[in-house]
Amino acid sequence: QQSSPLGAIVDHGIDAFCAFTTGIAVVNTIDPTLSSVRIMLGYCMFHLSWFSAQWGELELGALDQRGITEGEFATMFALAIPGIIDLDFFSWRIYGSITFQLIMEIGVTVGCGAVSLAFFVKVMMATSGRRLEASLPFLHMCLHSAVAVLLAGTQFGQENTMLNFLLVGMDAALLMTKVRLAATMHCNWPLVHLDTLPFITVASLEIAGIHLGAAFFSALLLFQLISFTLLWFDTVGRICRGLDIPFLAPVPVKKA
Repeated sequence: QQSSPLGAIVDHGIDAFCAFTTGIAVVNTIDPTLSSVRIMLGYCMFHLSWFSAQWGELELGALDQRGITEGEFATMFALAIPGIIDLDFFSWRIYGSITFQLIMEIGVTVGCGAVSLAFFVKVMMATSGRRLEASLPFLHMCLHSAVAVLLAGTQFGQENTMLNFLLVGMDAALLMTKVRLAATMHCNWPLVHLDTLPFITVASLEIAGIHLGAAFFSALLLFQLISFTLLWFDTVGRICRGLDIPFLAPVPVKKA
């Protein structure tokens, strides 16, 4: 049970950004070079599974919280084990060319992909007659993931790995925050997201062989950060006006 709709927005809204930052920490721990397209796929599947849980609440009316604790422990394990055993632990070979990094990449991709698929099936079964409309948020996130994986294989993606992961993560954070807001406020999901459209457009140009350069992508990251800040500024402002409470309340002075 959640305490209140406002609590859900604050709690899971922050979680949306933490899913981005935690994902960055995990992929850097598993593969510091970030050179594998597989690790980008795992990164996107991790975000898709979190997104799908919120999307499930939007369409089914309840948040399925199963697996949250297990996922947190798996994350802690991935971050801690190199420090406990060896910094190069994930590059150790198990058999032939199979490394712990490969096992982790496949495990996250398959596990999170299975969770996302399960939510998709549940929502499709529960939304007969409006399946295309109901699937729109999920399709947006799938488009994001497909573009991200393709971008990781481009010249830009291979030469600017950290910047690439930051761009993908910020785009995911915008979508994850919006689906959380939609689930709590029961509002319609837009057909086009103007704040995520630049990432899709610029990434598609790079994938098509039109190279824009790292400076252009850095400007895009700045745009994403501003959009994310304005999204929360607008949301909190609307909540404060609706509840008739000040955005910043004065701190009462304690009497001696």
